[in-house]
Amino acid sequence: MIFLYIWAGPHHLLYSSLPDWAQSLGAVFTVMLLAPSWGGMINGLLTLRGAWDHVREDVVLKFMVVAVTAYGMSTFEGPMLSLKV
Repeated sequence: MIFLYIWAGPHHLLYSSLPDWAQSLGAVFTVMLLAPSWGGMINGLLTLRGAWDHVREDVVLKFMVVAVTAYGMSTFEGPMLSLKV
């Protein structure tokens, strides 16, 4: 993850004076970061497998489900916004 993340920074500099190849490289590595991010999100949700009845009663578990879901949505939004169209 560290190797991918250090190359993802140029996606913040799209359409700037940064060379086009560096912008494209940053976008590619940002999209590649979807796999470990969503792996963590899915792991968080699958932790509750068989215990979803407890989510209705436990406030902490409700917050965990909302937080993990929001994390998944935000880690999807970032790579999609980094695509050059």
